[in-house]
Amino acid sequence: MWPRKLEPFYQLSPYIAEGWNTISNLPFCIIGLLRLAEGYATQDVVTLHVLMIFCGLGSIIHHASGVR
Repeated sequence: MWPRKLEPFYQLSPYIAEGWNTISNLPFCIIGLLRLAEGYATQDVVTLHVLMIFCGLGSIIHHASGVR
C-alpha cells in the first residue's frame, strides 16, 4: 500500500484546511440534490440520496476543519 500524501493545510484558502479535498466532496452534495429535485423516486431512493448529501457534508466539514 502506498503512503498517504497529505495536502498542505491552508494552501487554497486561509479559512479551509484542505481546500482541494473539500472541493472534491461537492459532487456528492450536488448530485444528491439534483436527484432529489427530480421528485419521482421511491422513499428508499430518497433516503439514499439524503444520506449521500450528509456524507458529502460530513466530509466537507472534516476536510475544511483540518482534523487528522
